[in-house]
Formats: sequence, C-alpha cells, structure tokens
Amino acid sequence: MIEHADQLVLEYVSRAADAAHGVLRPEQRIDFVHRLRARIDAERRGSESAAVAEKVLAIFGDPAVLVEREVRRLAGETPGRTAGPAPRPVPADPPTLVASVEPVTQELPAVEARPPGTAPAARAPLPAGAPPGGGLRAVPPGMARSMEEARRMLAGERSGTRFARRRRRSGRDGGDGEEPGGPEGAGRARGRRPRGGRARAGRARGGWRTGRDRRAGDGWDASGAVAVLAGHPREVAGLVVLALAALLVPLPLAPIAVFPVPAVVWAVGAVIVLSCAGWEVGDKVLGAAVPVFAYSVGGVVAAFVRTGGRFDLMVADFFEVSGVMFVIGTALGVLWLVHRLVSPPAPLTGRTR
Repeated sequence: MIEHADQLVLEYVSRAADAAHGVLRPEQRIDFVHRLRARIDAERRGSESAAVAEKVLAIFGDPAVLVEREVRRLAGETPGRTAGPAPRPVPADPPTLVASVEPVTQELPAVEARPPGTAPAARAPLPAGAPPGGGLRAVPPGMARSMEEARRMLAGERSGTRFARRRRRSGRDGGDGEEPGGPEGAGRARGRRPRGGRARAGRARGGWRTGRDRRAGDGWDASGAVAVLAGHPREVAGLVVLALAALLVPLPLAPIAVFPVPAVVWAVGAVIVLSCAGWEVGDKVLGAAVPVFAYSVGGVVAAFVRTGGRFDLMVADFFEVSGVMFVIGTALGVLWLVHRLVSPPAPLTGRTR
C-alpha cells in the first residue's frame, strides 16, 4: 500500500519535471520539483493510502499548469498583465552572452604604470544589444534558447500556442485556466500515450491521470462508478467473495471442520479486503467487521425481542435469526465499501474542499 501511494506521487512529480524541461533552467527546475514534492507530502499529512494520494494529486491538477505558474512567478508577471516590449534577439554564436538579471559590480583591470606620452589602451567593446554597465555572464546556447522561448511565450508573441491561449484565458477567468477536460485537454490526451498498466488503471479510476481534475465531494455518475470498479479488480474480487458468503447462508452445506462454509468464505473475503489499497484502514475494517457484528450482536438482540427475554428460548431462536442478520450485515458492509471505493473521503488538510 505504501509503495503504491509513493509510486503515484513519483509519477506525478516526474510528469511535472518533464513539463518543466526546456522551460525552466536546470537549477530552477530542481528547486521547483523539490518544492512540489514537499507540498504534496504536506497535503498528505503522513498518510500512506493510495486513495488519499490520488485525491491530493487531483487537487493539484495538471502538472503543465503548475509549470506555467512557476514561469510567471519567476518572471514577476501576474495573469492578465500587459506584456512588455518584445525581447531582443539572442546572438547565435556560442557561447552566448546574455545580460544578467541582477546588476553586478563591474570588474576593472589592474592599474599598470605606462611610460609618459603613451596613449591609454582601448577598452574591449560590449557585445551588441547588451545594456551599458550591466554584468555579463556566459550561458550555454541551449539554455539561452530555452530562456528566449519562455520570454516569447510569456510575452504572447506566439498567439497560437497553448501557453498564450492559457494566459489570455487566465486573465478572463481569474487565473484558473481551462479545465483539462476541454478541447485542448482532449488534444493532449490524444497526443500523449499512457505509460504501462498504472496509467491505464488511473484512467479507469477517473483520477488526476484522466484530466478531469475532480475535487473532493464531487458526485459520480453511473459510467464513472463503473470505470472506478473496473480499475480496482482486487477490491471488486473482495466484495464478490463477501457477497458470496451471504448467498451461501440459506444453503444446507456441510461445515468445514467445525466452521460453517459461509464463515470460511467470509474470512477469505475479509483477508482480500484488508489487503487492498483502495480504501482507508478504518473503512476496510468497518466493512469487513459489520457482518460479524450483525451476526453476533444483532442476532442476540433479535432473539431477545422475538422471545420476550426468555433465556431458555433465546438460544434456539438465535441460530434461526443470526443467519438473516449476517446477510443484512454483509449487504451493509459491501454497500459501504462500494461507496468508499467510488467516492473516497477527502484528505485531512485543515481546509475546506
């Protein structure tokens, strides 16, 4: 269970790092990935459940949108701000010299004594397009091209690109951008191939991999519930075994050793349910324990009510009604587990979802 939750987080962070490649500088991308992982761990609050991890990642949304926000933050822009003048072209001859963002102190050459009447040496000219008095530093050509591309995207020069369209949309809608399920999200889904079975299972669950950006408390339709169940085969197998235990109660089956057949089948189903990662620990224990609680406590209460409290009749009546109570408890437990599988609880992050 722990490995599955960590794998989901690692896949999400890897997607964010891939989206930041070529847009952020290497040191900026490393810092962005570290801060993103720290924020995800803080939202999980130490939970090792895969359901909680999926819910947290669904709240964070598309990693590409997070990269765009990071680029805007580094550039000092806010959504809807008017773009400045077009940036100057970067010389193509390596190594490229780019004006540094922060002014630095200019280094002066050492003072050397010269004979009287000698003309002073001419200073080396600055590269074309460099601001006067600004510090210069050598930047690899690939990084310079990436920086120039990011500036063009932020300035909106390429109005047909995905970044420019999102910036205009963010200015109108308040910075949230388009839902990943829109036309562009569908295009990205068609252009990107899933990686392995985990990606296919994530699409079936309807989590953050599907692009729905579903938040806590959102309802599920019939197709969404079927997709979630199809993405959790082991959980569905445990539910089927529990339901089979209830269906075997009316049948006159010979016991295995001293244990009734429905009790043995229930034990197998409980082990399967408790080993699944699709539920919280409390939900799994509750769903598996409800049939036993209904059989024991519910059977005693029903026998007491039916016999009017007569102890000599309660024992015989208990074995008549306890089977019915076991079936009722199993039905309640299975329904509870299905509900928690289709609509998992929101993670406890201390804020309203």
